[in-house]
Amino acid sequence: MFFVALLYALFASVFTASKQALEYAPPFFLVGTRMAFAALLMLAFHALIQRQSIAPKKGSIWRLVQLGVFNIYLTNVFEVLGPSVLNIL
Repeated sequence: MFFVALLYALFASVFTASKQALEYAPPFFLVGTRMAFAALLMLAFHALIQRQSIAPKKGSIWRLVQLGVFNIYLTNVFEVLGPSVLNIL
């Protein structure tokens, strides 16, 4: 139960950290950097623990790119942009 509470606390802290980081970096760069860092961590974890190839099939690369851009990247950009747009209004 402790780890569940820790997970939610860390997830909630991302919003506060993102709002503070917007003072120093534009939203698209901020989210892109965060996603790149997360991807490197996940790939390193997979390489150390699973030791299996994760190369996608040739036909699925375009779908993975679309999924990454629309489902992950843009949703996070809008999440970060939301509070700053509300401050302007």
